[in-house]
Amino acid sequence: MSKSSVDVVNAYLAAIKAKDVDAIMATLSDDCQFHTPCVPPPTPKLLSGIPEIRPVFVYLFEHAFQKFSFDRLDVYQTSDPEFVTVHAHSAITLFGDKPYGNDYAYFARVRDGKIVEFWEFFDTTRAAVAMNV
Repeated sequence: MSKSSVDVVNAYLAAIKAKDVDAIMATLSDDCQFHTPCVPPPTPKLLSGIPEIRPVFVYLFEHAFQKFSFDRLDVYQTSDPEFVTVHAHSAITLFGDKPYGNDYAYFARVRDGKIVEFWEFFDTTRAAVAMNV
């Protein structure tokens, strides 16, 4: 029995909480398009494929996010069986024991049990202040 799109997105989110890069990558297609249109330069707004996506998660988990959790996580299946939306709020501890939380809207397209397209929107001002950038 194949996993539903919601199951795949929930597995991705659980892997984020666990800071498990291999498990995150296992939910993505090899050519996944990962969009973060709100991030400031020099961070790319589009990462194409696992070779571009993996190093970002490795960096975040090794240098920014000491602990990562969600204190709100609402996952919704749309009428399109491939398309899932998520409303989330993070509860993060940055290295140096600095608390940080943000609101997120995620949009994911899942095909053949893998995320093929992912969009992430968040409050970039809140992130910049927390991370001193």
